[in-house]
Amino acid sequence: MSSKETEALSAQQPDYQGQPPPAYTPGYSGGYGQQPQGGVVYQQTEYGQQPQGYGQPQQVIVVHQPMINPPDDHMIFAIITTIFCCWPIGLFAIMKSLAVREAVNRGDRATAEQRAVEAKRLASWALGVGIAFMVVIIVIIVVIYAVWLPSLWYR
Repeated sequence: MSSKETEALSAQQPDYQGQPPPAYTPGYSGGYGQQPQGGVVYQQTEYGQQPQGYGQPQQVIVVHQPMINPPDDHMIFAIITTIFCCWPIGLFAIMKSLAVREAVNRGDRATAEQRAVEAKRLASWALGVGIAFMVVIIVIIVVIYAVWLPSLWYR
């Protein structure tokens, strides 16, 4: 800024040397760019404080309490049935049990209970399909050994 611009700005501003600034007028609801009668309005603050609305925004802290007696997510059941029984259905059971955990973290009990029932049902289906598959394989092996192999031995 040049010295001429500085002088022009200082000539436009009122001189308050040795005087306190004019008092803040509460309840003033003048429009944008309008000044109340009697001059400039300032908001008085303590030394070192900034007027309201300036500075950093205030932080809002939300305290989330854990859910009391959350529903069981059946994660271990889902993992075991995924590994040992039927992995395609077991993967969906794991996904549902993770949805239970997410709902519990959100505090949504109704959704958590619904997803827990679905996770248990899927894990049970995986167990049932796995057991049925094992029974079919055992029957096939027994039939092969009982019917087909003896005919090879007695030729």
